[in-house]
Amino acid sequence: MQCELSAHLDLSRQVLDELSAFARERGLDAESCRAMELAAAEGINNAIEHGCVGKPEALIRVVWGWSGEIFEVRILDPGSFAPGDPRQLLPNDPLKESGRGLFLMASLVDEVQHRLVDSGHELTLRKKVGAAKPRASALEQLQQAVETMAADLHVTYEDFSALLRLSEDLATASTFEAFVAMACRRLRELLQVESCCSLRLLEDDGSLEMIYGESQRPVPLRLEAARECVERLVIRNRHEEKVYHCSALPLEDPLHATSGCAFADPVLFQDKILGVFTVVQPKATQPFSERQANFVRSVSDFLGIALTTLSLQGERSARERASRELEIAATIQTALLPREFPENSNYRIFGQSRSAMEVGGDYFDVLPVRNVGVLLVIADVMGKGVPAALLATIFRTAVRSRLDLATRPGLLLSAVNQQISDDLYRLDMFITAQVAYLCYETHRLFLANAGHCPVLRLSGNGPAQRHGIQGYPLGVGGSIRFKEEVIALDPGDRLLFLTDGIFEIENAGHHMLGMEQLAADVPNLWKESPEQFSNALFEYLNIFSHSAPSTDDRTVLMVQRQG
Repeated sequence: MQCELSAHLDLSRQVLDELSAFARERGLDAESCRAMELAAAEGINNAIEHGCVGKPEALIRVVWGWSGEIFEVRILDPGSFAPGDPRQLLPNDPLKESGRGLFLMASLVDEVQHRLVDSGHELTLRKKVGAAKPRASALEQLQQAVETMAADLHVTYEDFSALLRLSEDLATASTFEAFVAMACRRLRELLQVESCCSLRLLEDDGSLEMIYGESQRPVPLRLEAARECVERLVIRNRHEEKVYHCSALPLEDPLHATSGCAFADPVLFQDKILGVFTVVQPKATQPFSERQANFVRSVSDFLGIALTTLSLQGERSARERASRELEIAATIQTALLPREFPENSNYRIFGQSRSAMEVGGDYFDVLPVRNVGVLLVIADVMGKGVPAALLATIFRTAVRSRLDLATRPGLLLSAVNQQISDDLYRLDMFITAQVAYLCYETHRLFLANAGHCPVLRLSGNGPAQRHGIQGYPLGVGGSIRFKEEVIALDPGDRLLFLTDGIFEIENAGHHMLGMEQLAADVPNLWKESPEQFSNALFEYLNIFSHSAPSTDDRTVLMVQRQG
């Protein structure tokens, strides 16, 4: 029997199928048939890759048949390559392609012969398999085909059932390690040969850490990124590797300590390399069949799914936990802000804070002082989120610990700054703040400013005036002394304390509102009570920004003298 093919690797499969069908029809056992097919595949590949170099139109002729008890395959190509004894050609580094094919052919058949003929190079493969059986009649062939199909269907059903059970294991396993153990047990059932499995996962530093291994000999837990071995080759090339003789591998390769053959397959998910799954058959004399290799590939796919699912579940749990923690933090922060404001016949006070995130760094407080006045505090911690909220809470605690200085806001700010400055400096953060004491009897406001934006004062129908002697923010130095400004309030006067998130918003054209524009528009917005003005102000900001999400916390504190 013979056929010809052009020098294209994808055409060899058809030739090999015809060779195997010919051999099986004449009684060749499955093991010998597989060996001849693998040896012929290597021979054809060599003929294409070496014998037809520079000759893309060349033809390769493959001839096979029986000679007594010898099954013979001859491969003729137009090249002139003729190596020596292939059994002496095992390369020093079996991970390299060069030499492996020749050594493989010599290990699969009884005789490998190279010779040069007039038309080129001829490779002959011979294996003693016993005499060929007479070819069956057409009826017998049909019966054999039906029996083979039935057997194949039975095997396919069993394989499908095993994989289905594997998917059930994936859904019910309590841990990833438990699923790996289940998967390896299912795989051994499918392979129907003694085998041991291992799974190494790729770490961020490029090393491979074994998280599951079945072996009678100790195996290293980690393979460093620079260490060369079969499993690292799989990671680098993202391609499976078959090892026909583990003992022939370099001594430093973990698989060298085993015997038999091995199959290492990359564990992937959507083209992301996660690790390598290796199966060793210690007592095998023949390499993995394609059916066995498919089982290993299927288990590798399941492992990739399980790993990714585990990672996604961890990320989802972390997000849910973080979200819950933020909700708790937001609830705590809201609880720390004033919900009720001191009542006085001459003054109405109201404050409101809206965070850009779940929690923020803005803070305000209103603290009665012995029924003779009130302490007003507003602050803005650099940054946003949980760190800023924690520092705002620290600032609140520090202020409340020094209420003995409530009537002297400059001294109070100096004391608070001395108390928390070192911590702020270590964190490379700062706080801007204003502290004001309003005396009900004298109608005077004592104002101290630590790098915060001005207070806007509305008096009569005139434009808003700015107050607040500029000072250093808290945290830039521990010995700062803050000055006080005294403001006399007339009946109808209104004060607006605010943070920079109010006037630093931008419109759709990325134009900032700015303090000038805000000061000009506030008199038109504040017509009623502080509560109504607060609502009008936030609606004004929403219209200006075209309802864009806020990028900074926004806080206001308002004081209005009634009479």
